[in-house]
Amino acid sequence: MDHTVPAVVGVTGHRDLLPDDVPRLEEVVAGLLAELSPPPMVLSALAEGADRLVARVALRCGAALVVPLPFPPDDYEADFADQASKREFRELLAAAAESFVVPGACAGERREAGYLRVGRELVARSRLLLALWDGEHLAAAGGTSDVVRMCRGRTPVLHLATRHLRKPQIPGAFTVNRLEP
Repeated sequence: MDHTVPAVVGVTGHRDLLPDDVPRLEEVVAGLLAELSPPPMVLSALAEGADRLVARVALRCGAALVVPLPFPPDDYEADFADQASKREFRELLAAAAESFVVPGACAGERREAGYLRVGRELVARSRLLLALWDGEHLAAAGGTSDVVRMCRGRTPVLHLATRHLRKPQIPGAFTVNRLEP
């Protein structure tokens, strides 16, 4: 009997990935997950973009997918671009080993509060954070750079340099850097 405990890998990243970059990003993520044995448990809030990319790759690699949600699913879907995005969210949610709404949600709260809460949950539960991100620190509460910032002094971060629609040119795209806590 194998008593090895899987690594818990949280994911954060840009929602607006460049479509042409997706196959290469999936390849890099698959390589990173393959280095972990046994397959990891991946925590993804299933936001559009990076969260879903890593969730799809994780499921293909045999990883368990756990989904902490900032809001109840029907409410969360209001943030998705179209029906195809909502359908993909529901399919990934159904494939998850577990999903839950992060405690503390209340009706009428600002969206940022929910994203901040789910970011804190990712940091608290993860032993490694995978950030598909351009590396630019912004002030958005619960955004990728905020989640990376929360990891400082606590959790190592694998930063996969990622271009996106708002920033299609970045140095070192597709490289992986380890940011120590």
